[in-house]
Amino acid sequence: MSYLYGAAIQGIQSYILQTNELKDIVGASELVSQICTTMFEKTLGQDFKKENLIIGAAGNVRYIFDDKETCAKVVRNFPRTVLVAAPGITMSQAVVEMDDDFQKVIDELEAKLKCERNRPKASITIGTLGMKRSNKTGLPICKSNVREDEKGIDLATAAKRRHNTVLSLAKKSLYGTESKEEVSPKCFPFDIEKLTGDNDWIAIVHADGNGVGQIAQRIGADLERYKEFSKQLDLATEKAANDAFRSLDVPSDADLPLRPVVLGGDDMTVIIGGRYAIDYTKKFLEQFEHRTSEGSLGRIVKEATGLRGLTACAGVAFVKSSYPFHYGYALAEELCNFAKKDAKAYATPEKGVASCLMFHKVEDSFIQDYLKIKSRVLTTSEGVSHQYGPYYLEHPREGYSTIDELQSLCSTLGNTDDDGVRSGLRRWLSAIHNSVAMADQYLERMLQIYSGKNKPIIKKLCTPSERLTTDQATVVVYQAFDVLSLFSIENTVTK
Repeated sequence: MSYLYGAAIQGIQSYILQTNELKDIVGASELVSQICTTMFEKTLGQDFKKENLIIGAAGNVRYIFDDKETCAKVVRNFPRTVLVAAPGITMSQAVVEMDDDFQKVIDELEAKLKCERNRPKASITIGTLGMKRSNKTGLPICKSNVREDEKGIDLATAAKRRHNTVLSLAKKSLYGTESKEEVSPKCFPFDIEKLTGDNDWIAIVHADGNGVGQIAQRIGADLERYKEFSKQLDLATEKAANDAFRSLDVPSDADLPLRPVVLGGDDMTVIIGGRYAIDYTKKFLEQFEHRTSEGSLGRIVKEATGLRGLTACAGVAFVKSSYPFHYGYALAEELCNFAKKDAKAYATPEKGVASCLMFHKVEDSFIQDYLKIKSRVLTTSEGVSHQYGPYYLEHPREGYSTIDELQSLCSTLGNTDDDGVRSGLRRWLSAIHNSVAMADQYLERMLQIYSGKNKPIIKKLCTPSERLTTDQATVVVYQAFDVLSLFSIENTVTK
């Protein structure tokens, strides 16, 4: 009798981004990437069989055991191995007997894992009253005689710092696991100042594939196709991230402007210098479509859906380097979900769900979800909206723009020969927040003052569009807010 084993790591991003210390984020992301790869393999030792591994990435393990004894040993030992290596991580695991109907088996395993995730696990990092605690995390300080930088920190942070010189995830994200190129520690950012350079804006980017779960369900009855799909999807995401990095054209001896956080399955999360974020994300979305249309993965996708390849959506949260990273990630995930919802609402059988991105620049200290941000910041007193996104890779429907069109508007705004145009547009934004009539009067004066060369960009940004929301309500939207926000991020110099 053989058994299908599943393990899932919960709250990966919150574990990695619970601190603003980049060196701890580096270590945490590398540590998490090892759990489902080298750590799982070491737990099995000589019993590990590569052909039995179905999934081993992005915080998930799916593995077929040929006998009950080996499976039971892993169930006993793997959680302890993970908790000791990565204190603070929460892991769930489940086992199901194999059956001829693999779809039924995988569905049963996922249901069991879902139940396990809802069962609270005892933490080994909380400690008791009266213990001296870390000033940054509030967790008990651990005693360490190993490294100077581990003094006065908690157990989880110590574990992260022991892994911050391991750059396997960085290599996978930047050059690819099979590449001979190595990530130079001298160029790789371990401090946030090195990541931002002369621009204090950073971006947290989260991207996720569209329709992956549906394809997995359609091919789930065929074990070999399921394994091939999982393997090739992980590889396609890796290659898309490699292509996106290379598109930035960073000199080999320059400081790298990004820090990979998660890369596996169809998920990608990265912290990147603000001025590079849109270029990087656009290239990732383009290459994800391209890479998932190639080879055996492309054939599986086409057979299952009739589409040429997979698409993805992304959320880009622009924040200052001092802003709590875990709140920034939560916003990026919400933006990604919003983009998905909009794209899915207008999907077609011929083209499927279109690739797109949403972004937002956080300019205040309020910690809010995106719906509250939309209501408080992006909607005026008269119901006018500044939420112009999502921005699509290509062929958006009426009232929307492509990512290229957004970047072209930013470039045009930067080429205006009068700085007063940008300051005038900002004053127009302030006016429309109070009254559309007042903003229209101010717009008339701007068009009289500024030269013919600058009038087209002013008209474009201050002309409203009407669009239907997913619940069929009509809303008036303007693009000026998005363009000015992105322009200010990509052209800010603080040092």
